[in-house]
Amino acid sequence: MSTQPDAQSLIDFAIDAAPACLRHRMFLQTVDWAKVAPERVANMLGRLDDEGVKLPPWLAKALLIGGNVLGAARTDRLEPALRALNAINRVKDDALTASVADAAEAAANDLAHYTDADPDVVVSAVKVLAAAGKGALAEKLALAHWPRSARALRFVAKDMAQRLPDLPGVRLRLMGFSTTTPLADEMRPAFAAHGWRAEVSEANFGEVIPELLQPAADTDATLILLDALSFHTRDWRADVSAADGLLEERLAQFSAAAQHFVNQSQSPLFITTLPTPATAAAGLIDNRHSAGAHQMAETVNRALIELATEHSKIILIDADLAFTELAPAQRSDAKLWFYGRIAYAPDAMRALAAAVARSWHLLKRGPAKVLALDFDNTLWGGIFGEDGVANLHCGDDAPGNAFKAFQQECLRLKSMGMVLVALSKNNPEAISVFSEHPGMALKADDFVANAINWEPKPANIRRLAEDLNLGLDSFIFLDDSPHEREAMRQLCPEILTPEMPEDPARRPEWLRGLAATWPVRL
Repeated sequence: MSTQPDAQSLIDFAIDAAPACLRHRMFLQTVDWAKVAPERVANMLGRLDDEGVKLPPWLAKALLIGGNVLGAARTDRLEPALRALNAINRVKDDALTASVADAAEAAANDLAHYTDADPDVVVSAVKVLAAAGKGALAEKLALAHWPRSARALRFVAKDMAQRLPDLPGVRLRLMGFSTTTPLADEMRPAFAAHGWRAEVSEANFGEVIPELLQPAADTDATLILLDALSFHTRDWRADVSAADGLLEERLAQFSAAAQHFVNQSQSPLFITTLPTPATAAAGLIDNRHSAGAHQMAETVNRALIELATEHSKIILIDADLAFTELAPAQRSDAKLWFYGRIAYAPDAMRALAAAVARSWHLLKRGPAKVLALDFDNTLWGGIFGEDGVANLHCGDDAPGNAFKAFQQECLRLKSMGMVLVALSKNNPEAISVFSEHPGMALKADDFVANAINWEPKPANIRRLAEDLNLGLDSFIFLDDSPHEREAMRQLCPEILTPEMPEDPARRPEWLRGLAATWPVRL
């Protein structure tokens, strides 16, 4: 008879010895907490409390992803996404009350706005909501975090299938010099995330030029998937000038076909650019040598930019921008290429699909027109009514430099055509900060309108929208207060109210990456 302990015995031992395991970093990291009974988890937490051992964040995260519920004292210092998951996990309780259900729904709505949430946290939350019969909420959450949490979609597939027919349809024609089917499959969730139903048809393999010369009549948009391997293969036996000439001929042929398309078709033409190559063809001088992979990509992309500049119906999908979160080596898979002529890896295909859907949505809706900005701890550090002008943080030195950089990003958006309005619960004289504080990048006259008072912000922003003669869906509301953000989402759901990073140092880059502010055309 074997004397080896079974897996359950090891888990029981690890739980019973949790304080010692944590001190020596043993066992607990490998436990699947979804398979551990809640009472065993409660016993372990009690043992940690008895011995004065704090619950480390990594274990709190693992417990929450496993479906467990932790007390407020154990979650108050965790990141917001984990606090939201804790509230969502409570819907598994057999004695579910209306208040707990409402708190879980509010938490799910908040989690939908946490763009940097861990994919495992999102998948766990979607799974719990779907199992609790809250399919619509689970679907909203899954789509909000697609494609970073693509696995979550499998828990809401049925709900999506029932809802898709009610969404406005987009007839999308897809073509490329390589296999396009993987991209076509990703278009459906990508467009659904923006409230559209993608009806995708594919051209025959490699038939880009014929399709451009004879545009399909029953499409709302056409997409060309480009990749370096299939767009142009260099003839290594030809001399340099001849090889360069072949690329020029290829580009001329493609450009002429694209121009013919936009002259004949009423629908927009989306074209993906060539991404930065993962490997060089000419070593250290790859970006200067005519045979370099980087040089070839730059040559093609310059030609595409010229096309898009000349024809407003041509919209470029910047592959490098789409692939921001993917290292170059993760964007393709040699096996997929050689066995199926699939140019990009699955994560890259999802990123491209998301970029196309986002561009279509911005094209139809237009980028946001108005940026409504809070003051205290948003445009500057500190509270005007308590700290006074001299003690507010904004300038060239820390911690005010992050706030000044954020103001510079607001000025960037203003220079690109966005309207800035002030929306602050404050005394009206708070506007004087922009002239009296020497570190401010913004000035009072940068705001075309303001609502600086103690009235509720949703009511104030409605009055501003009326004064500006703009719809609420033209507004983005930025505020450091979770309470104010939640109130705006509840009372003015048409307004985009994103989650701002808690750390002011992260906000300038975050605002630069807020896609709702991006223009689609020059």
